[in-house]
Amino acid sequence: MKTFLIILIIFITLVCVIAYIVKRKISLFVQKYFGTSDLKKAIELSEIENQNTPKSLSGMENVSLPLVERDFPTLNINELKSRAESSIINYLNMLEKKEYSNIEYASENVKNYIISQINDLSETDNVKYDSINIHRTILQKYEKKDNIATLYFQTGLEYMCNKNGGKIKKVQDRFETEFIYIIDADKVNIKTKGIGLNCPNCGAPIKNIGNKCCDYCGSGVVDIVKRTWYLNNIRNN
Repeated sequence: MKTFLIILIIFITLVCVIAYIVKRKISLFVQKYFGTSDLKKAIELSEIENQNTPKSLSGMENVSLPLVERDFPTLNINELKSRAESSIINYLNMLEKKEYSNIEYASENVKNYIISQINDLSETDNVKYDSINIHRTILQKYEKKDNIATLYFQTGLEYMCNKNGGKIKKVQDRFETEFIYIIDADKVNIKTKGIGLNCPNCGAPIKNIGNKCCDYCGSGVVDIVKRTWYLNNIRNN
């Protein structure tokens, strides 16, 4: 019995020593990086720092932009960046209203994604996005394949978010948007590429982007399709 008590005392002592060492190391780490030994305060400081530090953007704009200018010398890349930013703001507004509204020159992929995100919100979910501030947008990548040119953008932004009437929080966010340009409509299989475009006049799906007219309203579509950059993807990460 005496031996058991000695072993138990030694075990408890070791646990206490290890706990002290771990606590000490955590305290030193917190003091070093947050200027305080109070762990709760350090967590609060970390949250404040995250709320005020824009998310990093990664891309190769310096490499990609000359290639885009070579292939599309008349394209104003800043206008396309503005379209990307406007689409992001519209997307957040749709989530807030829980209602899809048309985004001009956006593919079915974008429409279906936004509707699915709205449907994922329950009837009691109420989210408000206020004070939306775009930090910047960069060209992340440029791709040209199978008669489709694709531009990938990253956008950093912040906004005040309030969910279900709770505490208002500042959120740093990052979105990725993708724009496509049909180089040769006659050589693109819309089904295999999963693009999904709509007639700009009546909104009906364009079954074949090589068509000269919309199957539903008869409006000419081929020139518009060929000369327009379509928003084909929008995601935040």
